[in-house]
Amino acid sequence: MKITLPKYTISNINAIFILDCLGNDELQTGRNCEEQIIDLLPPGIGKKKNRVYRERCLDLSSFYNFMKKISDLCKQEAAPLIHIHGHGNKNEGLQLTDGFVSWYDLMEKLREITINANGETTIIASFCYSYQIVDAFLNKCKNQDHEILRVPFGFFYGYRNEISAGVVEQESKCINKSILQNGGQGIMDNPPKNITQYSEYNYIDEQIAYCLYLVNQKTPNSMKIDNFSLGNIRKNILRKGRERGIPFDYSRKYFNSLRDNPKPLLKSIIEDVMYDTERKLKYLEAIDKITVN
Repeated sequence: MKITLPKYTISNINAIFILDCLGNDELQTGRNCEEQIIDLLPPGIGKKKNRVYRERCLDLSSFYNFMKKISDLCKQEAAPLIHIHGHGNKNEGLQLTDGFVSWYDLMEKLREITINANGETTIIASFCYSYQIVDAFLNKCKNQDHEILRVPFGFFYGYRNEISAGVVEQESKCINKSILQNGGQGIMDNPPKNITQYSEYNYIDEQIAYCLYLVNQKTPNSMKIDNFSLGNIRKNILRKGRERGIPFDYSRKYFNSLRDNPKPLLKSIIEDVMYDTERKLKYLEAIDKITVN
């Protein structure tokens, strides 16, 4: 069985937010990012049309207030591209004048925004160690066993290690140009060397691959993701069948049929894990086209 899954590199975007956490005596990558974006947008778009917002977020209060503003605007159908410019500490998080925003807290704030934006978020975290945000999410997944979580962003770009301001500015320009001029195709064809992407695709692809592995096993397994073991898949099917008044034998036969045709199970996982976006629709369409031998 061969699956070809369509992919994008960014989400839909109708507003751009820049959280500028840099002091006055530093290379102003946040301000330069704003100026470049406005130059790339068609005339009349940008600040005049309330499409580009840059906020100086030097302390914790201003940072959290602007994150709340973004989240509230997403409830009004904003689909954001979010740039964050600042300094990261590998162990502590995003550094501000009066403290740190922990990686976990930053991940949770992005998750709130993404839920309100219905999965349509692209995050460019332009500071050292920002990929720790992804690690915070993956650690949260490992530390719970009662559900499969949704990612806290549609697309995320961040740095695994310490990085210079010059490289950050260069790659930020490259990403902005690709997003605004060719819908991210340039990033796909020639990705920046230092920044790393993680997206909803990475996460759902892992779940699909793991599911296909499980349904091809001869006996139920106790795997590292407890709630995603073959045994628990079987229990859930039988439980739902019982709740709906479906005879046990029918539910058991349905479960056994998944070994020969896992398409219903794959579609169920996609429905649960992916946000209701075009990405999800395209994945469901791709599963429908699978030829089962």
